[in-house]
Order: sequence, then C-alpha cells, then structure tokens
Amino acid sequence: MTTNEFVVKHIIVETGCKYDIFIEAMEAHLGVHNPNAYQHLLTDNSTLEEGRKVIASQAGPFGLMAFAKLPMGALFVLESRKMRAHQYLIGNPLIALSMMRYNIRAGLYAPLRVLVHADAAGNAIVEYDQPSALFGSIGDARIDEVGVDLDNKMAMMLEAAHRNIIDPRRTV
Repeated sequence: MTTNEFVVKHIIVETGCKYDIFIEAMEAHLGVHNPNAYQHLLTDNSTLEEGRKVIASQAGPFGLMAFAKLPMGALFVLESRKMRAHQYLIGNPLIALSMMRYNIRAGLYAPLRVLVHADAAGNAIVEYDQPSALFGSIGDARIDEVGVDLDNKMAMMLEAAHRNIIDPRRTV
C-alpha cells in the first residue's frame, strides 16, 4: 500500500438565502444526468458521436449536471431531529473522460460531492472541496487544467444561482 498526502481547500459558501429558494435556483443551473438516454448508443461505434451529443445536451448552462441528489438531512429523523441537507454529485461525464483518458484515478473525484445544508436561520450553506486541489493530487498538468476549469464552473454556477434569487429576471 502507498499513500499520498495532499492539501485540500474546502470551500464554504454562506448564501444568505433561504434553503429551499437556493436549492431551486441552484438546480435551475444544473442539468440532470440520465445515463439511460445514451447507454444504448455507446455499444455501436457509428453512434459514439451521437452519445457525446446526448451527454452534452444534459448539461446546464455552465456545463454541469447533477448525477444524484441524496437526502442527507433525512437521516436525522433517527435522532428525532430535523436537518435540511442534501448531498449532490455534480459533474459532467465528458469532463470526467477528458481527465480519465490521462489517468483513471481522476475518476476518484469525478463527479464532485457538494453538500447544501441549512444554518440555524434556515439559510443555505454550500460546501465542497476545491476541484483543482482534488485533481491536482494526481500530478498531471493536463488534469490540473481541467480542475481549475471546474473551480471556475462551480463558482460561476453558484454565483448565477445567487444572482437569480436577488434578481429573478436574470437567466444566467
């Protein structure tokens, strides 16, 4: 067994927006990953480009999509408490592939894990580990570039969600 230690920058965004409102705004900026829409296309070489197009069409305006939404807060019912929290798996299979083609270990961090939970006032807090730090641990400059791009995509998506709450007339 070998180990690799690296520093991770943990991002915490205190939105100042009510949990349900922020969740709705964030989800409006994410596509929804549906592998059933393209799995059948990937078995025939003549349809590989069509598979890429279907995947790309599932992305939101910042190239990101939700792979899953896990109700983490629901577990607190086992302690007779209420907690508003969801974990999202956010990414894009084409972006993941662009890194995994150089090193399969990039699949360890793709898709990204993002936790959205409510503070005591009911406002949404978003937490995630900085993509460039995670992917930077692999030690490949080509993957590092994609990690920095994901840093920017995540920041822009969260900023756009926040702006839409402040000014609902804005689309992105």
